[in-house]
Amino acid sequence: MRKFDRKQIKNDLREIMTKDTVFVCVGTNKALFDIFGPLCGSYLKRKNIPYFGDCDYNVNALTMYTRLEEIKKLNIDNKNIIAIDAAVTKEGDKVNTVVVNRNRGIYPGAGVGKKFPEIGKNAIMMFTLSREDLKPTLDGYRNGKGMMNDRCDIKRIRRYAKELVKVIDEVYQEACGVQVLV
Repeated sequence: MRKFDRKQIKNDLREIMTKDTVFVCVGTNKALFDIFGPLCGSYLKRKNIPYFGDCDYNVNALTMYTRLEEIKKLNIDNKNIIAIDAAVTKEGDKVNTVVVNRNRGIYPGAGVGKKFPEIGKNAIMMFTLSREDLKPTLDGYRNGKGMMNDRCDIKRIRRYAKELVKVIDEVYQEACGVQVLV
């Protein structure tokens, strides 16, 4: 399995994206291992693709219920919601891998024992941390030493977020019937 399989991601997105797609980007920019969603949101903002949540306006554990209420008020229930989030994996070799989950949204915070409602009917996830690294990483954040002890590869997370948004933009333009000039 390639860590960022552009062709596979593009094919998966073609199956689930429509012109009515809205991305809900989950996470926080206060923890490196959870920044993938907000970074994607900030990059989607530049592309004028409908999204909710970015580095300035996080959809995370502290704001989840407020943000879910705000999403309901936007009346996007009839839209095709695709969640984007970072994830924790049991399989260490999956770390730094981006996958598209078709026909399954995300349950934010599930990897750290939180229980929030499902977001989206489909999801894009980047596995940024393994289960073995989760406890020491969270302990570092709790002790005020989080960012410097975080084992996440921030350069890779940024690169994958930018690349993912490029792929999303291409597929979104196709879904909207816009001819993309190369």
